[in-house]
Amino acid sequence: MALSIEHQLSARTIPGEETEKDKMIRGELYRPFDVHLVEERERCKAALWRFNSACNPVSGLSNKEQNRLLKEILVPPTSAVGSPSGVTSPRPTGSIGQGAVVEAPFQCHYGYNVHIGEDVMISESCLFVDDCPITIGAHTWIGPRVTILSSMAHANMQERKGSQSRHQGRPVTIEEDCYVGAGCTIYPGVRLRRGAYVAPGEVVKSDIVAYGFQGLKPSYM
Repeated sequence: MALSIEHQLSARTIPGEETEKDKMIRGELYRPFDVHLVEERERCKAALWRFNSACNPVSGLSNKEQNRLLKEILVPPTSAVGSPSGVTSPRPTGSIGQGAVVEAPFQCHYGYNVHIGEDVMISESCLFVDDCPITIGAHTWIGPRVTILSSMAHANMQERKGSQSRHQGRPVTIEEDCYVGAGCTIYPGVRLRRGAYVAPGEVVKSDIVAYGFQGLKPSYM
């Protein structure tokens, strides 16, 4: 990704000064094209490419190797902590429970803000915008083409300036035993309580109570 000189100059930080990454994870206004955040997304893109390619049936790679590559997305190797720009900052790490399945292709921004519980099913072509933490509880089913947004461009027009825009996010939490149907979009800050059901194609902008529904129930339920 090519960054303009303005973006590169804005990345210069004073030792001890809080970074755009610090602001991002705390849910404050931040600049997503800060050069250090771009470097971390590029690292994640490379890890995603390796995982998604490994899941191609003709790759010949074992399930064990595919799982190892998936964990490299969520828990970057120690060697990836330092960035090419020379800035080193503590990196949170994601997690994945036993029995969880993530189908390719899978996409996310950073990986280290994704937490997947035991026996979770994440279907193909999902996108997790994990600028803030995204947590998925055990035994939850995420359908294909689901988008989970933990950050968006600010609603205030004064903050929306193209590549110089500032974004703001909130953690997304999906508790145990939930179902999120194909093609759903979940907004920042949403919490789906245990057993919540979201019908395919729904846009979820607010919390859903335990065992609650959004959308039409299937005829067989």
